[in-house]
Amino acid sequence: MKGIARKFIFLISVVALALPCIASAADINPLQLSLPPLSDRGRRPVESEHRPAPVRIYSLNDANLSKDAEAYVLHPDGSIERVAIKKKGGGMSVSFRTPFGDGPMHGVHNLYVIDRKVIDGILVVRVAKWMTIHHHCSWGHDYKYDRERLRPRFLDTVPLEIVGYGLWDGNFHSYTRSGDRIPFRVFSYGRPAQKARVRLCTARGWCKEKITDSDGRVTFQLIRDYYPDSWSHFRSQHRDRFYVTAEYEIKDKGTYSGETYNAIKMVSTLSWWYSPSRKDYTSYLAGFSVGMITLTLTGVSIFIYRERRKRPLKEVVFNEKD
Repeated sequence: MKGIARKFIFLISVVALALPCIASAADINPLQLSLPPLSDRGRRPVESEHRPAPVRIYSLNDANLSKDAEAYVLHPDGSIERVAIKKKGGGMSVSFRTPFGDGPMHGVHNLYVIDRKVIDGILVVRVAKWMTIHHHCSWGHDYKYDRERLRPRFLDTVPLEIVGYGLWDGNFHSYTRSGDRIPFRVFSYGRPAQKARVRLCTARGWCKEKITDSDGRVTFQLIRDYYPDSWSHFRSQHRDRFYVTAEYEIKDKGTYSGETYNAIKMVSTLSWWYSPSRKDYTSYLAGFSVGMITLTLTGVSIFIYRERRKRPLKEVVFNEKD
């Protein structure tokens, strides 16, 4: 009997290994937006508030979206535009137009991609958010320090949204640097999401996780993680991106696309630029200045010392008669 039981257990394990793996709701791949990969010429795309573009194109990290996935843009003037999610190569991309010039399109555009599907009896909702600053100083500054245009916006129709504060200054220039304390708020359909788990990860791999308070607030301090091989390679305008991921669960029952679920799990992402702290290169400049002053003073001191050690020339006359 023991031999038969062992064979039976062995057969079950073989069948289990042969079956295809089914993704569980516990292992959710967050949906993220990013700049497109390298172009055909090998150039990396650059997005900057100083480089406006008539069309913005972004890539999704996951091509396995449900048929009901949707994308739309919240423009600076408050209007909402639905945009298409298109297949590009082996991935997915989203694009929208940002015409040049000051006016309705001048400011911060929020792009949202929302995907829903039922996995293991749980309704999994993934939200990817990207903020695009459309600005150029040559257009004028009609919206400079305009509180309505500058304030971070969010939508009460988004299942889970991360809102960052103090990410740009009063003239639509990115203001985030290493060492800054950045406050965030997490909203679920326009209401603060209490006890949401929020994780911030920098481009160099440093991560920190916190839980939101009763008002959906959480604050992270960016660490310094830009260390070039030598100070001669240091670039004050160097930019990296950090990603913020929020997870929020709700005990609710319902049906979506003909499938029943007993709970809802929402995952949202947000990305933004950050640069080295001003203290990094100002301290380097100060150190360089001190070094130059010290070198100059040392040279002057050596020169004075040598001048003082010089003996005056004395002329000696020999009288052969004596």
